[in-house]
Amino acid sequence: MNIRLLLWLVLMSLASGACTAVSLGALVMTPMMFTSRKVMQDPNAWLFIGAIVVSIFIFLALLALQWILFALKKNQAAFIVSLHPLVAYGIYTAFFGTPTDFSGRYNTLSSEQVWPTQVVRFQVHAPNLSSDAGLHVYLHTPMDTTGPFGTPLRPVSGGNWELTTVLPRQHYLYMYNLGDWRHQALQHDGHPRHNTWLQLKSDTTMYDTIPGWLDQPPPPRHVSPLNWDHGDTVNTGKEVLPVDYENTEEAP
Repeated sequence: MNIRLLLWLVLMSLASGACTAVSLGALVMTPMMFTSRKVMQDPNAWLFIGAIVVSIFIFLALLALQWILFALKKNQAAFIVSLHPLVAYGIYTAFFGTPTDFSGRYNTLSSEQVWPTQVVRFQVHAPNLSSDAGLHVYLHTPMDTTGPFGTPLRPVSGGNWELTTVLPRQHYLYMYNLGDWRHQALQHDGHPRHNTWLQLKSDTTMYDTIPGWLDQPPPPRHVSPLNWDHGDTVNTGKEVLPVDYENTEEAP
């Protein structure tokens, strides 16, 4: 048995598995590319999806073939077949760019939306924040971002902030900051808030309470029976809570 060839085939099998995993991930996430009619009508987009599907089957077939050839003691043929992950990576990079940017070239094709749009309202209570602080919501899809630090909210009164925007019906993640990540929103336990998941299916209002920021100590813990998913966030598919809801019932 050729031990060096065996180790090489194991290494290339791992590389082939990694390429297959990237292809599967790209295939699952490709619907997020189609945010405009122009992309829907772009044959390159559909060619790209077809190439992903074909590549998955090719990777699996060649992976099996290299081990069959090795078992048949056709070492030279097994070695040549085992090079398929390197060849595939070179071809992929030449045609589509880096694997982590497979949908990036579609992001700027058009802003005309295909899916129905919904109204999203952010109602934020930040009692320890001055009205000139510049509260931002960093809202993005799992594959894209709206900007480096987010969209500013408008201060109203009593430590309340608001933003109303229209977005296509998709899945989003969002979090808050003061215009840079050195001033990220905190939870009541003093740790930075994680991304909050927003599944946009209808007009939605998000109610949030922010007790402090990364450079400020948070106040005592607050609780509310209306909390969902995130400890300081209340989500309503339809606006049923009062606009001035603050989510600030003191813990016993």
